[in-house]
Amino acid sequence: MHTPLHRLLAATMLSAAALAHADTYTTVSLPTLNADLRTSTGGDVLAPLFPGLHTWVGVPFQLDVSAQGNTSFFIGVLDIP
Repeated sequence: MHTPLHRLLAATMLSAAALAHADTYTTVSLPTLNADLRTSTGGDVLAPLFPGLHTWVGVPFQLDVSAQGNTSFFIGVLDIP
């Protein structure tokens, strides 16, 4: 079952792929994290990824855990220029 969060993560990764050949990158701070992806279906697979610095197709990204224990932005709209 694909949730809106799964679609958001897939879209983010595909967008990152377009920047894979960039020599520089811009840090983008996402909104306040408001859900814990690690507790969703399949969360046990995702749990080891948080927190951590990762690279996908040459694009570095950081997965964080908020002070409240949240790992994802689930409710709302992201507008990343």
